[in-house]
Amino acid sequence: TILKLTKKYGLTLIIDVHEVPGLVRFSGWKDFRLWDGEFGYKYQDLLVDTWKQLANEFKNEHPRVIIFELLNEPEPKENDWNAKEDRGYLWDKLQLRLFQEIRKIDKTHTLVVAPPYSWRVNSLVGWNLPKEIAQDGKIMLAVHMYHPHDYTIQWLPWIDSKMSPKAYPGEFFDNSWEGILSYWDKKKITETLKPIVDFQKKYPNVPVIVTEFSVIRIAPGADQYLKDLTDLFFQLNIGWTYHVFKESEYFLKTKGIKSSSMWDLEVSPPYRFNVIKNAFRNIKK
Repeated sequence: TILKLTKKYGLTLIIDVHEVPGLVRFSGWKDFRLWDGEFGYKYQDLLVDTWKQLANEFKNEHPRVIIFELLNEPEPKENDWNAKEDRGYLWDKLQLRLFQEIRKIDKTHTLVVAPPYSWRVNSLVGWNLPKEIAQDGKIMLAVHMYHPHDYTIQWLPWIDSKMSPKAYPGEFFDNSWEGILSYWDKKKITETLKPIVDFQKKYPNVPVIVTEFSVIRIAPGADQYLKDLTDLFFQLNIGWTYHVFKESEYFLKTKGIKSSSMWDLEVSPPYRFNVIKNAFRNIKK
């Protein structure tokens, strides 16, 4: 159904993998066995087999219609909280294997790769693409942009109506639990996106796309934050997809609203929705 709609409206569909056996983060009990350095190989084999099946299924579709994103937010770690980010080599090795196996089947479709811990922009600092991937010619790179988490993901006001949400621009920690308190405005966001700019200079043939960015919909100043960010995406030649237009279930539930999604544009204030619509119009221009 989605593929038919993609063709009907002249869009491009990005197919990604979020979860597989051995990796469950969003839909129930947590499972990180994919990243077990000693015993995770059988789950890594399942991810490889998944992509072999997907590549065979869609290899004959026009490359303008479908793009493959190998894994959403690869985070090699032991658990979901306070885990050390010291297993990036596991993803680097697995990603190269996925690339090689897909290319045995499909040499035409664009592949979206990512650095380990791509939920943060500075995951690009000091990280290098394998030469084989960098020289493929049909590669894009994905990161996510939720900085500063202290503003974009404000958990307490979402679940407690007595808590006042923080407004942008303003002073925030880079994430919700630790970091340096600093003033965030368009200038600060520009500085935060610098690792992407540096990566583009290093790999000019590998376009970068921010496959997720958003603000919790109760946050004051969200329209200005989203406008500053999309303006910079255009200015810096960074691709983007917004998270998310609408969905029925996401994160925490609350009463009296149309959707439980914190990011849902459809139930957000109209001015916020208009920022994203205007940004799409700018793409056409």
